[in-house]
Amino acid sequence: MLELGDFSRQAHFDVGVYAAGAGVDAVVTVGERAREIISGVRSVRPDAACYACEDNEEAAAKLKAILTGGDIVLIKGSRAMKTDQIVKALL
Repeated sequence: MLELGDFSRQAHFDVGVYAAGAGVDAVVTVGERAREIISGVRSVRPDAACYACEDNEEAAAKLKAILTGGDIVLIKGSRAMKTDQIVKALL
């Protein structure tokens, strides 16, 4: 969503609203722009478990700390954010 320019902030917020409505248990974000995802989640579910991470390493560590057997994880990110690093850390 980095390519969305002026629409990026609203798009990130909308992803959070959607995630909250879908009933996700936790949201882990990486980077400043992704903090809008948390804002979107909390606009629907103020008590939702949300974690804003500075980088992929921190996000991977947080996920390792909160995941339990049988959890489903969706990792969404642009190639520019190199979120494949998170996937590799979890494998």
